[in-house]
Amino acid sequence: MRWGDVERKETADGTAFLEYSERQTKTRAGAHPKGPRTVKPKMFPVVGSERDPVRACDFYASKRPEDLKTPDSPFYLAINQTTKAVNTKPWFKSAPMGVNKLKSLMKTMAEKAGLDAKNLTNHRGKEKDDPETE
Repeated sequence: MRWGDVERKETADGTAFLEYSERQTKTRAGAHPKGPRTVKPKMFPVVGSERDPVRACDFYASKRPEDLKTPDSPFYLAINQTTKAVNTKPWFKSAPMGVNKLKSLMKTMAEKAGLDAKNLTNHRGKEKDDPETE
């Protein structure tokens, strides 16, 4: 995923929202019926919520290094771990997040949410042998 894949836009009445532009992948090559979506996914603000996606994206953008705000920059950045003066160092390194860190995100989020993370991956969020999610 690249920084330019998510764009901040506004509706006619001035409401900010995020729009995701899907890149072609091995499963969405555009040459068959499962090609790119005709309608781009959008996320709208949840006013007053800690989980407002527009506000969270704006905050993330404010902490990114300036040189990594170009459309082709990686979306996920390596965290700048520090034990010294937190306010003096940038939050992120000028490098993409490592593949092993990305792979562990789903498990970490599930554990923090109190969910059984045994059958959760970045590609699958279902219970084993659950016909409802097959």
